[in-house]
Amino acid sequence: MENAIKVLVVDDEKTILNMVSEVLSDAGYQVMQANSAQTAARAFLNCPCPVVITDIRMESEMSGVQLLRLIKQVEPDSQVILMTAYANSECMLEAIRANAFDFLLKPFDDIDRVTNVVHRAIEKWQLIQDNIIAMDKIRIEKQQLEHDNRALQEQSVHDGDNDVYNREFIAEVIESETARAIRYERHYSIIMTTLEHHCENAADQLLIRSKLKEATQHIKDLLRNSDIFAHYEGSKYIILLPETDKKGALILANRIRDKIEESSHVKYQQDRTELKISISLASASFPEDGNECSILMHALERTTEQFSAKS
Repeated sequence: MENAIKVLVVDDEKTILNMVSEVLSDAGYQVMQANSAQTAARAFLNCPCPVVITDIRMESEMSGVQLLRLIKQVEPDSQVILMTAYANSECMLEAIRANAFDFLLKPFDDIDRVTNVVHRAIEKWQLIQDNIIAMDKIRIEKQQLEHDNRALQEQSVHDGDNDVYNREFIAEVIESETARAIRYERHYSIIMTTLEHHCENAADQLLIRSKLKEATQHIKDLLRNSDIFAHYEGSKYIILLPETDKKGALILANRIRDKIEESSHVKYQQDRTELKISISLASASFPEDGNECSILMHALERTTEQFSAKS
């Protein structure tokens, strides 16, 4: 009986209370008894159960319909069956509005009807519980799916080696920024940086990757939340600066250059490895250097190639 479903039986007539309780006990339910609505209310608040069978009229301050309303406030899923020997349309309408599960007319013509009604009430309660579990499972799976989708989206727009956005993503963003700048007559700028390493021991790839990653972090630390930093190709990176004119872009470019030069040189005495990171920067601004993103990108690449040729 430890795992038996609990049913609370409420009636101030001892004969009816014991008869209904005995029938339900024989059917395998764990029965709790109450001889008044107030006693039943306290019992239910202390130990809610799936099904309650209660008389409507009892010699107590609380009626069966009032008990029904209280139960539905505490546990809306619990099913309440009303018993009455005084069936009338007004009383039954009131009970239906309070969401009673069913009615049992006293005296009982067929005592098996009591167990049949309780079985149906339990089935409805179990169906509600199954639906709750299913909805919780769907909610959890939806949350996991949204989390996985966000992770996949992040992976699709990020360059894995450098922990920055990739070329495809920055291209889309620049297109959108160009459209916005045209529509609202705003400025934006793009900085293209080229990070190159000069290492005496070319085999020391771990050190090279570490210093390049450190350099990109220095650049990110100098950017605003609205700025977007992306890997373009090879040793080239792109910085999109919304709401930034040419002067603002040049100021940032100088700050980036100074920071990289300040922290670019590393020398290890033990194996005589010497590494230096160098940076070249080019900037283009909308609309001063072009009113299309393709023109701006062409200008940046041409300037970068000129720097490389001079080097």
